[in-house]
Amino acid sequence: MQRFRGAVRQATIHDFESRLREGGERSPYYIVDLSELEYIEAAGLGRLLEQSVAQARRGGWLRVVAPSSAVEMILKLSGVSDSLFMAATEDDALRDLPERAA
Repeated sequence: MQRFRGAVRQATIHDFESRLREGGERSPYYIVDLSELEYIEAAGLGRLLEQSVAQARRGGWLRVVAPSSAVEMILKLSGVSDSLFMAATEDDALRDLPERAA
């Protein structure tokens, strides 16, 4: 799981993109915690969607966990939430992993 803090704006998009890509390369199953992210611009939304597609190509997924209320509103108003799996907790995001099946 990777936690993002602060805001994703033009000045920070390259760091956000780099951290997303690096985290996604560690495992096909990637959880992105946005609980401490205060704001995300359109470019950041695009990077989230791109990383989600990249994870799917690897046979995995990207899940967004606990977005802050401001970021959750941005995700919903932009329609991005329709394309991303969002979970309230890390455990909720991990429920369907094959290793967790009993």
